[in-house]
Amino acid sequence: IGRDTDVTVTFSSLLNALTVSPSSMCLNAADLADVALENPCGTGDPVAATVNYDAPTLSATLLLGELATDTSGGVTYSLFLTPQISGQESGALPALVRSTFSTMPE
Repeated sequence: IGRDTDVTVTFSSLLNALTVSPSSMCLNAADLADVALENPCGTGDPVAATVNYDAPTLSATLLLGELATDTSGGVTYSLFLTPQISGQESGALPALVRSTFSTMPE
């Protein structure tokens, strides 16, 4: 993806908005071996971001301010969603969710 692209995740049900935050949804630039999976948003090399939850679209977006200036391209990142995120009717995520992607080189 481009280095200045925000990351959006769409959920299948309405979330408790108070549970969607930088401590429960984050992007980490560290090698996975350096990330404590019980706290992936507080260990390793988390990328500074603001999290916005939009209930009508069931989506949460990481607004990344530092990604474009901190990298020269071709860097691998991991997106983490922690079980701190909970649905209004469905309860907490049953497990840690991780997705990996790389930025495009310049």
